[in-house]
Amino acid sequence: MIWLQDVSKGYGARTLFEGVHWDVKPNQRVGLVGPNGAGKTTLFSIVTGELAPDGGTVRVARDATVGYLPQEIATVSGRTVREEARRGLDRILALGRELEALEATLAQATHDGDHAAELDRYADLQARFDALGGFQLDARVEEVLTGLGFKRDQLDRDCGQLSGGWQMRVALGRLLLMQPDVLLLDEPTNHLDLESLVWLEGFLREYRGTLVMISHDRSFLNALCTHIAELSGQGLQVYTGNFEDYLEQVALRLAVLERQNKNLERRAAELQRFVDRFRYKASKAKQAQSRLKQLEKLDAQRTDTDAKQRTIHFELPEPPRSGRVLLQLENVHKRWGENPIYAGLDVQLTRGQKIALVGPNGAGKSTLLKLFAGATPFQEGHRTLGEQTRPYYFAQHQIESLDLRRTVFEEAMTAAAGQTPGFVRSILGAFLFSGEDVEKRVGVLSGGEKNRLALAKMLLTPANLLLLDEPTNHLDMASCNVLEAALGDYTGTVVLISHDRHFIDGVVDEVWEVAEGRVRPFLGSYDDYVRRRASGDLPEPFPLHRARVAPQPKAPTPVAASPLPPETQQSSAPSTRALDPATIDWSGGDADIKRRRSRDDKRGEAENRQRKAQATRAPRAVVDQAEREVERLESSLTELRGLQADPTHYQRPDEVRRVALEVAQAEAALPDAYARWEAAQAALEAIEAQFQ
Repeated sequence: MIWLQDVSKGYGARTLFEGVHWDVKPNQRVGLVGPNGAGKTTLFSIVTGELAPDGGTVRVARDATVGYLPQEIATVSGRTVREEARRGLDRILALGRELEALEATLAQATHDGDHAAELDRYADLQARFDALGGFQLDARVEEVLTGLGFKRDQLDRDCGQLSGGWQMRVALGRLLLMQPDVLLLDEPTNHLDLESLVWLEGFLREYRGTLVMISHDRSFLNALCTHIAELSGQGLQVYTGNFEDYLEQVALRLAVLERQNKNLERRAAELQRFVDRFRYKASKAKQAQSRLKQLEKLDAQRTDTDAKQRTIHFELPEPPRSGRVLLQLENVHKRWGENPIYAGLDVQLTRGQKIALVGPNGAGKSTLLKLFAGATPFQEGHRTLGEQTRPYYFAQHQIESLDLRRTVFEEAMTAAAGQTPGFVRSILGAFLFSGEDVEKRVGVLSGGEKNRLALAKMLLTPANLLLLDEPTNHLDMASCNVLEAALGDYTGTVVLISHDRHFIDGVVDEVWEVAEGRVRPFLGSYDDYVRRRASGDLPEPFPLHRARVAPQPKAPTPVAASPLPPETQQSSAPSTRALDPATIDWSGGDADIKRRRSRDDKRGEAENRQRKAQATRAPRAVVDQAEREVERLESSLTELRGLQADPTHYQRPDEVRRVALEVAQAEAALPDAYARWEAAQAALEAIEAQFQ
């Protein structure tokens, strides 16, 4: 389908790539990967003919249609969402018009004429029209657009009213409806939520054609790719299999190259010893010169396996100490216009939680994150920050908040209260802004560079509650991995929204599903959430505020942790009550006068003790059992947190996830265990009081 031979491209003195040979065969599904700046988007532009290569040849199969979704598109207005998407059907609509014309011709033809050619043409056109779904066009348009997240009442809105991200969805829908022979997608998942991404994944799995895509989403590449093409300055290397297969093959290839290099180094050392020994002996000079030439050839054969991709590197600082509860929403009502999003929402965030918000488009995930951040007003209820809570909100379009007129350094300094310029420059260096880069205007940066700058500002802002809306957009895969590791090691609280399932699994230990104004908490990773959802194992959503009627509701778990109305709110912190002086006997009594107890008194007291022992035996056993359960959970948490405090623990990812899940489960169970213990103790004391 596509042939590239010895293709090269550069800008000025900088060479992006050279010697690229690539043969993309029909029906292949190829993931094009490589570091930011390797030239992946440029290569797509060369294939489509938008750019000319500096050298080499490019050929596309004759009569093949090529559809291309770039990262940035021109905005559209004056057409509805439905009308713009239908433009992808031009080829099918042209067939339909030709069919109508032939139908009209045949309808006017006489019965005694020879119309075999027209009838054959009509049958051929009808078969093609049917194969392309021509008889269900309107249904197909709605299917694609709703799959990409549009609601049916939005399909007749003018595209000019949409944000850039939603316009990108319209462009993607138009391209999918076009059904080209070759589909080139440049970061197609950047503007999709998880539900739309899963739909797109399913659509592309059934797509009959050649697919080439640039993506930093590992799960997406694993699900769809039959080949991975890695682009670098040295050319392009193609691997068979999906992304995980590619990683294994790269590791194997590097191991082989390292062994070859060691063999070359050993041979070079032997040659060098011969040269050093006999270089100045006339009888051996000729052999020494021959060995020198062999050394030069060996140097040329050596492959550099140490060259590493230049990527960001950082660790999030230790978060400022906070109280157990960082943030609480109580009886929150939120509407957009006349559209209610939440009504009576009660939820709280506690120290150390790492949560992913998932759910269908429009369910209110970003709205909930904005409510946590205080970035949107609400009509009723309370938002309360806990003691010493310091939130940082990374919006989905965070890069739009950057001042394009400032330099990179000036923009970073706006978030660096109390920090020295040298420290700020070191942070920028960790995000690949060094030397003259820090003096660039923000307006000339690429999308990936702007996102790195926004992340650098986050690092300069001390926070113990990170609220992140699509933080991986525009980042390459290596940078995503670094961010994932930093958030995984972060000891503060994280709430994030992301369409990158691999990223979610690497960071969170809770998934909160947002739908129909309710929040349903699932413990575990995103994969755990998907499995439980598929099996119908659904936890109860957090109760709404108006549903709370019991004076002493069940103690909240860390994931539910819903606050109580003020009139019934219980404090989990220890409390000290002042005693009423009127209840204290200040006299001390007559300690020297001892009343002699009669035999009847003694018998009565013994019988009372026996009845009390019998009445309290079962309740006391319940108290003992509840106390042992509390002790078991506390002991387990102490042991698990000790494991988490050991740096070597994080060298075993499976163990890290298991321990994190067990910690979350123990923390969730502990409040219930305390509540059962306290209830059992209260019941026991009530029975004992009857025998006073």
